[in-house]
Amino acid sequence: MTVMDGKGKFRAIASKVTIPKDAFIDGEYCPAASGKVFENTNPATGRALGTVASCDEQDVDRAVAAARRA
Repeated sequence: MTVMDGKGKFRAIASKVTIPKDAFIDGEYCPAASGKVFENTNPATGRALGTVASCDEQDVDRAVAAARRA
């Protein structure tokens, strides 16, 4: 059995994490209404983590409407 230090454990777990690229609105993942995305960057390393939906007013309105229904 291999013993991992804190950093090794973190890296092992982090390597399995996926970041959704779409917005989570009304209980489901969906792309931004505009179809635009932007690059999400790790502030500690400056490395790109992936692209995510670049939501705008239309997406916010959908999210607010969903929240009000809930």
